[in-house]
Amino acid sequence: MIEGCGTCLCSDAGTRGTGGAGSWIREPCENSSAIGQGHLARRAMEPKSKTLPRLVHVAYSFGLGGAQARIMQLIERLGGEFQHVLVARNGDYEAASRIPASHGTVKLGAGHPVPRDLWSWRKYLASLKPDLLLTYNWGAIDAAAAARLHRLCPVIHTEDGFGAEEAKRIKRRRVWFRRLVLSGIYKTVVPSRTLLKIALEQYRLPAHRVAWIPNGVDSERFCPGPRQQAREHLGLRKDWVWFGYVGGLREEKQLDLLVDAFHRSNTEATGLVLVGSGPEEQKLRQLVDRLGLEQRVVFAGPQERVERWYQALDVFVLASMTEQMPLSLLEAMATGLAAVVTDVGDCSLLLGTRQWPEVVPPGDPVAMARALRQLAQDSELRRTLGEKNRRRAIEHYPLERMVQTYRELYSEALRVGRFGP
Repeated sequence: MIEGCGTCLCSDAGTRGTGGAGSWIREPCENSSAIGQGHLARRAMEPKSKTLPRLVHVAYSFGLGGAQARIMQLIERLGGEFQHVLVARNGDYEAASRIPASHGTVKLGAGHPVPRDLWSWRKYLASLKPDLLLTYNWGAIDAAAAARLHRLCPVIHTEDGFGAEEAKRIKRRRVWFRRLVLSGIYKTVVPSRTLLKIALEQYRLPAHRVAWIPNGVDSERFCPGPRQQAREHLGLRKDWVWFGYVGGLREEKQLDLLVDAFHRSNTEATGLVLVGSGPEEQKLRQLVDRLGLEQRVVFAGPQERVERWYQALDVFVLASMTEQMPLSLLEAMATGLAAVVTDVGDCSLLLGTRQWPEVVPPGDPVAMARALRQLAQDSELRRTLGEKNRRRAIEHYPLERMVQTYRELYSEALRVGRFGP
């Protein structure tokens, strides 16, 4: 999740994207930024057809992240069926750069000051003339509230997860506000069973207002490849066992624990790759230096072709204190990697097990170190687990199934009309 400025309704620690293929997001104060004044604003383009339904997407950020990657996949896969307008509260549209320039149905909300109250949101959203409003996480919930209060159009809100400030316990007043807003919109989408339970039991949303749509993964893009060739290309030692993490370098990911566990594993000829960037990077670099691991830990930064890095790895690792349905884990599984994850969110459900060494308790560097040591020493176990993981990703989490489910949901909301059932 992304920390907000604390002065507007949703900004006392608004939402970051979760899981997966990185969430590398700048964190300027919302009240000092402008919607759409990111470096990609110049890419705003006219829609191919003015008759296409207009979908307005509002999030705190469209920086690189798992949730943002899913949104861009949907926009790309839905092709010319809809117009899409993206509104990033912090002006970061980095993820939108992944959409091909030839895809002419995407516009970026540009040149408007950040709305600071529900009336301002109402006026701003009305100016965009949405047929359907899509909001994402806590950082955009006041946009959903404004659309509901002023009955602008159907609203679909997606809850992807929580940041460090809600990792152990959801804030009570946020529960209340989510309940108030989300009970009256067209639908709330959750990707994990954990979030589904929270929506029904804590937010107390009516069951017909909630849709569980698991994330999907492109198993053709994320697939096993020539590992030694990938390592040579990326400058990694060919003869080492490589562990890796892909995602934002943020507090709730507990990457300091991962580095500590890697150090404790006390294994030779092993390395650790951290793909991504974020606010914890400097602290992690200092920890790596202090532990004498600077020759064995690689900070790769954010990568556009992240599939190459997965192909170079032996084992994918998540040490997070909070996850829901991390896209990065699905990508690693589709690539055929063994995985070690903490028992949070739906991680064990994705892997189909809660057994060590694949799943360890959160916050336990000793248990994780033992798991890393076991997998470093057992190549046959790595192979067996990797093959199992790829089968599960292909069978249970295909990308096209997810895309078709969203297509049907959007079409249903547009067909039902302005205010939903």
